Amino acid sequence: MRYNKKLYPAIADRAFKRILWVEAWFFEFIVGLARYGIPRISTRGYRFLKRNDSLVIIANGPSISMQIEEISKREDCDFACMNYFPLYSEYFDKLRPRYFFGTDVMLYNEKHPDPVKVQDTKKLRKKLNNIDWNMIAFMYRDESLLLENKKIKEIRLTNYMIDGVYSQFRGFLFDHNLAVPATRTVATYAIQTGIRLGYRKIYVYGVDMSQHEGVRIEKNGLQNEDIHFYESDKKENTYKNDFVGVCETNYFSLRSFRTLNKYADKKGCRVYNCSNHSYVDAFDKE
Repeated sequence: MRYNKKLYPAIADRAFKRILWVEAWFFEFIVGLARYGIPRISTRGYRFLKRNDSLVIIANGPSISMQIEEISKREDCDFACMNYFPLYSEYFDKLRPRYFFGTDVMLYNEKHPDPVKVQDTKKLRKKLNNIDWNMIAFMYRDESLLLENKKIKEIRLTNYMIDGVYSQFRGFLFDHNLAVPATRTVATYAIQTGIRLGYRKIYVYGVDMSQHEGVRIEKNGLQNEDIHFYESDKKENTYKNDFVGVCETNYFSLRSFRTLNKYADKKGCRVYNCSNHSYVDAFDKE
């Protein structure tokens, strides 16, 4: 075989980068152990609320406002919600979700630039402390909402993100709560956890990934409007004058869904994108 001047250096470079990635992951994992302790790697502690083989995940995209009635009619399903859904939707008490996902830094940032978010977090904590049904609240492994309700069990999820396509090694990390696909949305945590919990079907609503639709140019400057289902008015979001941030958010999140779809396939789970206005193409449409 003749030496290929272009191919061999490329292979060597890829192998070197992979070695560096493994070393970096191992270093960060050791640092994480020192700071936060051993992560909960068993799924047994997650399963005590699982009642059905299907899970409905409710994200907070604008499409939810048009589909919440449809969601409420689903039968033989467990429900999961996230962020401020309990605070702003009357369907929270009707659906009585078994899972709440709070893997969003804005929930723990007492110095958030938007004072409304700070107040909303306080109201959210009060709302969750008053529920009368059992629930698991999934948080970052180093964060807590300091809930006092004995009916809620807080479980920590890793916040170590890895980029790249699905592989057996990444599947092992996902199985043991040691990594999550690189993402910018809480929905990734919810879908990954649903797969790990053993659900056979997962129906996802409100994952619109339509942030770019609010981008516009005004006076030669970039403006970007972002809205959730519970907001009546569009507001300028944190990506003002930062189109790279908008694109990066969508890129990592959309890629994470493709990784999770392969992970679900390996675990015998089917994930369906049920949003009626969504750019997510990784999952089957119902």
